[in-house]
Amino acid sequence: MLKFIVLLGLAAVALGEEEVKIGFRSTERLAIQYPTYVRRIVGGQDARLGEFPYQISLQTRSQRRHFCGGSILNDHVILTAAHCVAPNYIGNPTALQIVAGLLRQSNPSGAQTIGVKRIIKHPKYTTGVQPNDIAILILASSLKFNSNVQPIRLPSPGAEFNGDTILSGWGSVSNTETPRYPDCLQKATLPLVSYDDCRKKWGNSPLDKVSNICTGPIGGTLSACSGDSGGPLVKVVDGDRILIGVVSWGSIPCGRGYPSVYTKVSSFIQFINQSMS
Repeated sequence: MLKFIVLLGLAAVALGEEEVKIGFRSTERLAIQYPTYVRRIVGGQDARLGEFPYQISLQTRSQRRHFCGGSILNDHVILTAAHCVAPNYIGNPTALQIVAGLLRQSNPSGAQTIGVKRIIKHPKYTTGVQPNDIAILILASSLKFNSNVQPIRLPSPGAEFNGDTILSGWGSVSNTETPRYPDCLQKATLPLVSYDDCRKKWGNSPLDKVSNICTGPIGGTLSACSGDSGGPLVKVVDGDRILIGVVSWGSIPCGRGYPSVYTKVSSFIQFINQSMS
């Protein structure tokens, strides 16, 4: 299914006799190196146009290639991972653009492309695989909402969730260190796993109880991978989709039975609201 990993600042974690690299590979250059698309993520499903109207593709304006995901909060604010934009673009936000209402990377017809004018990263985020991996993008002009472009709801501060979640993105479909990217937006259903179970699997890692949530299945082959960083993890509550996670880091290669790790959105509502205002 969706395999998401984006490596900014590799680290190696010894787990028993196994050594696992963690992080999320920066896909800005990789997307240029490996532009070949494959039909679908292994075990995943192609999304339909308008199925994930809050999903955006974050791109460099010069290359116009996807390297991270993000979520629409309102007509001029995007939520993404700090490691997607820091440190390279903090002082140069106009080098970036977002594409909303996009299904296939090879066919942006009908999508909305808008430049970024400001980046606000969490003040406690430094670089690489760290807690507080969250950032706000302020757009240069407003999105026009339609059936394919819509904002996503935020959770209440401190809210906790369990059960199945929905992940979407254009991340790598490869379970090796050589990425392969899908043309069509992919989707997967992944179960949340407890912090204790996630910590047991990850051992000595940057996992933080306040800052992170995790999805399984532990021991399975489903995970996030490069190109999905910054993208949305969503929980359906009473028929409404709520943004509960931002893709942050995982194992390298992808799909090796380790939980995928996300920034816990409910822990950062104050930062988000202050940045939006």
